[in-house]
Order: sequence, then C-alpha cells, then structure tokens
Amino acid sequence: MSLAAPVDISASPSRKHPNNTYAIAETPPCVAESRGWAWCLFWTTCLAAPIPLLIPYLTRLWQQEHYQFFPLAAASVVLLVLARWDGRFRAPRSWWGSGFLLGGWVATALSVAIFSPWLAMVGFVALASSWLLSAREGSGRSLLVLVLPLLTLIRLPLQTDMLLIVRLQTWTTKIASLLLDVLMIPHLTTGNVIELTGRELFVAEACSGIQSVFTLFFLASLLVAYNRHPLWFTPLYWAAAVLVAIIGNAIRVASVAVADSIFGFDWATGWSHEVVGYVALSIAVLLLLSFDQWITAFLHPIQDVPNYLGLESNPLVDCWNACMGIVPGENEFPAATTAMQSAVAPRRPRFGWVLPVAMTTVCLLLCTLTTLSLGSGWNGSVRQPSEQELTVFFTPPEDMFAGVWNDGSVVNHEIARDGEDRRLGKAADIWSVADSELQYQVVLSQPYIGWHELCICYENLEWELADRSIITSDQNAADNLAERGNPQFAFARFRRNDDRRGYLLFAAITYDGRGVAPPLGPGLVERLGQRFAVNPYVPQQEMMMAQLWLESEERLHPDDIQRLRETFDRVRLRILETVRNSPE
Repeated sequence: MSLAAPVDISASPSRKHPNNTYAIAETPPCVAESRGWAWCLFWTTCLAAPIPLLIPYLTRLWQQEHYQFFPLAAASVVLLVLARWDGRFRAPRSWWGSGFLLGGWVATALSVAIFSPWLAMVGFVALASSWLLSAREGSGRSLLVLVLPLLTLIRLPLQTDMLLIVRLQTWTTKIASLLLDVLMIPHLTTGNVIELTGRELFVAEACSGIQSVFTLFFLASLLVAYNRHPLWFTPLYWAAAVLVAIIGNAIRVASVAVADSIFGFDWATGWSHEVVGYVALSIAVLLLLSFDQWITAFLHPIQDVPNYLGLESNPLVDCWNACMGIVPGENEFPAATTAMQSAVAPRRPRFGWVLPVAMTTVCLLLCTLTTLSLGSGWNGSVRQPSEQELTVFFTPPEDMFAGVWNDGSVVNHEIARDGEDRRLGKAADIWSVADSELQYQVVLSQPYIGWHELCICYENLEWELADRSIITSDQNAADNLAERGNPQFAFARFRRNDDRRGYLLFAAITYDGRGVAPPLGPGLVERLGQRFAVNPYVPQQEMMMAQLWLESEERLHPDDIQRLRETFDRVRLRILETVRNSPE
C-alpha cells in the first residue's frame, strides 16, 4: 500500500491566511493618508512632551558609570526605526496601545507634579511603546520589540541597581578564585578581597563601569530587537547577561591577579586596567552572541511540515509559531490592504482629524508643563559630583574623643587617605579601643553621597545579618534637635558560620554637623517605606559615616550591648559638636 503524495500546504488559502484581522482592522490608505498629517503632529508632540524633564535625568544618569551606554542605546533604536519603519503614522492600535499611551500621560503628569525626572523617563518609554506598537514595517510586522533597548535606560528604583552590583561581586570573587586555583596561583579570599602574596585585590569595582551587567542587559535587549525575537525571549537573554557579566568580570579579576603574581605587572590601575576591562567585555559579548546562536537553533518558527493527511492546518504548528512571534497571514498585510482598498469606496471622513488634534492638544499641554517644571525645579549648572570626585574632608583633631573613654583606652589611631583602604571610603580614621572588657573599632569614613548602608558591606565580608534596628539617642532634648539634626542611628547584629558574633552601630553626619535619619532597613520594602515617610532623609547630600564595630566569640550580655549603645551615642555627639565648631 502506497502513501498519497505530499500535499503542498503553502498553496492552501486557509493555511496561508487563517487570520485576516490585521487586514480588516487596518484603515484604508486613502483614509489613512487624509489623517496622516494629524497623527504625525500627535505622535511628534506626544513623544516630545517628557523630553524637557529627560535633560536632568540623563545628566544624572551619565554620572553613573554603569549607565554610560545610554547614548549608544538611544542611537541604536533610532537607526533600527529608520531602517524598518514604513513611514506611515497611524492611530494607537489595540487596548495595549491605548494603555501604554494613557500610562505615559499619567507618568508624565506625575513627573511634573512632584518633579521626578525618573517618572518622565518611564512616561517617555510608555509613549514610545504605544507609537512603536502602532508603527509597522513594510511586511506589516509591529515595531514594538524595538522598545527593549529603551527599557534599559530606566534606572532601577531605590538604588536596586547598586544592590545588584554588590550581590554579583560575591559570585565574581568566587569564580575568580576558582580560576586562580586552576592556574595554581596562591591566594586567600576574604569576602570580596583576594589576597595575593604581594598585594590585595578588592572586587568592589569589578562589576561597575562600562563593563557592568547593565551594559550587557542593553546588548542582550539589542539582540532580541535586532533579530525580531518574541518579547518573552527577553527574560532568557537578561538571565544570560547576568551570567556572562559574572564570568567576564571574573576573568577580569583573575587576569589582574595573574599579571601581578607571574609577570609582575600592575594591571589594577591606569590604561592597562581599562584595556583589561574592555577585553573582558568583549569576551562577555562573544558569550552572549554564542547564547543567541544556541537559543535560535532550538527556538525558531516551523516553516513547513509534511502533510500526508491533507489537513487544512496543524494546530500544534500554529501554536508553536505563535509562541515564536509569527502571526499567520502577517506577512501578507500589504497585499490584503491593497485588496481592501479596491473593495472600500474612497470616501473621506468628515471629522477624521478631530480625535488626533484633540489628543495633540493634551500632549502640547504636557509639553508646556514639563518645560515650566524644568525651569523652576532644576538648575542645569549644578552638577552632583560622584563620590570619587568629592574633595570635601573633615580632619578630626587628635583630642576629639578626650573624655569619651578612659585614659589609655585608645590603643591605636590609624589614618587612611586618598583611598588607601577602598573598603573605608576615600578617607578614613580608625580608632582601636580597649574599653573595660570590650575591644572594638570606631571608624569615621568619608565622603559619601547619601546614606551608605554599611550592613551590605559587612554582608560582603561573609557576615550574615541577623537583625537591624533604629536607636533613638537618649540625649534628644527638644532644644538640641534643631542644632544636632536627627537623633537616630542604626544598630545591627551579625553572625558567622564559625559562631562568631558581630555588632555594628553606625550613623551618617553631614558636613554642617547634623545627624541624618537612617533608612528603615537595607531591603527594598524598607526603602520604599522610607520614600513615603513624613520626614525622609536627603539621599543626595554629602555625608560622613561613623561606625562602631565589635567582634565577639560569643553573644554579648544585654548590659554590654547597652554600654556599646551609650558609647557610640557619645562618640556620635562628640563628632557632631566637633564638626559644627570646626573652622573648616
């Protein structure tokens, strides 16, 4: 018994055009052209509305080294749009397009109300998503996927981007240590510090800069947009970006260690450090391209399948192709539109321009409001310096803590300047104290922009945070609040796998001698709550961080903990008083 000859399913009309909704919903060209000028004006003013508030946002974004790729991201989107767009302006399509449009308007209006350039960026991306969803390629495919590179320009809120970089440092250190073990280079890893025979390598900056994970987020998004992958591919590519970022930076750290241990070269600073960084970035990009080729080999549309049974359509194939971003009949969009043009009478709507002109008026109002908000809420000549650029220092006098401890309690006073110990900031003073039965360190490190969460720093040193609370000073008389600032400081307990205990008390002090309210906690939920607090702290003010750190073999008695709190409170108040009275 012989089988029937294969049936050519590509010639079947029902197989080729099972879904003609795009052709039916599309406005005939004769009507669309009559409204083209109106929708062109609408989308131009719509996308221009948030731009005034994007100026301060992008200015601040450039100061973050791990976001300095944003000019390349914007240029790539513009080039891809110019290369693919058919040049026709259309009305917002579907509920998604209307939702993006409404969300963009709301975000832009809120950015004006509370002067939030970040919300203006969110609004711009939402408005761009609405336009890209309505725009079409020559084949009829939507341009929505091109919004992905723009998404990477929205900085993660509540400094989550910095938390992500800090978390990745731990994995970078572990993999770099594994590579050094393979190369048989003697070293010792303590937290995020790799100790070689002749020097220490601190992995605090390894995941930052242009070689950061956020640069690879952008490149992964660009790959999805360039290859026209479905949007649900994006989480897979972003996960791959995190992995290759860790591998690339581990290679970067291991290369510096190998150059120092074997060849005696210093690749940790200067132009050689930059070259090593870009080489590591190139390796990460190649790995990302390899992942793209691998995933494309497994996840791609099915072009044609044998149809021995003569079925009109294969539902499994149609479902798979839909998941791969192929809509049946989408490539035939122009031909279907031409057919409809001949079927529909070329009549011109009487009030077809009313809707786009009315919506354009709303966009012009938003554009005016954002421009006025920019003029009243931001001074372009004032640039917020980075922590590396700050040169304001407070020099503690030798007798600053006279009377705080008994005579002879201060065992040693160590002074670190010009970033000698990068874990303690650009400048630090360390006092080693042996007070009664307790031995601890008091550190004054500076300068920082905003509150520096020291709990994260100790977690990177392999200390596990047990709890964190906020303590109010006992010496908080009403007449001292205006002069001393906020009377609160943070208290955290840590533990290690070897049953060692750690106790940390820390506070922020401004350069005019005022205390700063600590955040509710190091986590995202606490930071979000702090933003809606009645008296939130000022996150962008230049500050010093004072801390008291004690390690113990066993848990401290409550009386000892109370004595530590009182001691740190006296230390904090003495620093506040000295800073206020300092001639500097």
